[in-house]
Amino acid sequence: MYGALMLATDRRPKFALFMTPTTTFRALFDLDTKRPVVDPALHERQLVAFNLPPYRAHARLRATLVHFAAHDEYVSAKKATAFAVSLSPLGRNVRTYRTGHALAIGRATNDRRLWLEAHLRN
Repeated sequence: MYGALMLATDRRPKFALFMTPTTTFRALFDLDTKRPVVDPALHERQLVAFNLPPYRAHARLRATLVHFAAHDEYVSAKKATAFAVSLSPLGRNVRTYRTGHALAIGRATNDRRLWLEAHLRN
């Protein structure tokens, strides 16, 4: 999530890999059950400026790999689609795996490794 914001302002990275990203920062803070948000509506209004799709349009990437989980308990299919379509179609590679949020399956790990090897050699 923080990397997606950085890519909107830093022109140096040419490749990006995202694993189960979502479109809002609020989703990250909702996971912090030790410090629950007191006023969720106020929290949403404060974080809306950092929602990711508008920032993604500013990135200047040659290729992007995005991995989603079909059974993700944190990132809905609707949010996954919103993130994916916010990427430039140039070099966009979106994959969904039949697993949970952690993407803890060998196939996903191997796909990431192969993609990184192919793109970081250039």
